[in-house]
Amino acid sequence: MRIKGIIIILLLSVVFFGCKKKREVQIIGTWILVPMTEQPEEYPTRWTFIEDGTLEQANFEVVEYVAEYTLVYKFPKYYVDISGLGNETADKSGRYRIDDLDDKFLKITRIENADGSTGGAFLRFEFMRE
Repeated sequence: MRIKGIIIILLLSVVFFGCKKKREVQIIGTWILVPMTEQPEEYPTRWTFIEDGTLEQANFEVVEYVAEYTLVYKFPKYYVDISGLGNETADKSGRYRIDDLDDKFLKITRIENADGSTGGAFLRFEFMRE
């Protein structure tokens, strides 16, 4: 009976702690923003998540913003906290819920502003992996 308990604890540990590393690996790379209202542009907006916690947003092949990100796990969801993305009039910083993440697609929804408030926080982005 004691051995079964140890095995169950080990399996649960792998599930809870092993999945975070997989999510970190999955989000790393370049993602092309899918416009919600029009056809894809000739020079799409790209977000590049780098292993060191840096996020670069490029438009027309030029990096416009360099921000920082961290992955956060709060059972049962993953979130990505982004700081320093945008400017005063178009600030995209805040906490984003990861709605979908696989080898081809990333869908995130901002649920909190950078200051932790939720008023007017809603932003939705959908990406395809480059």
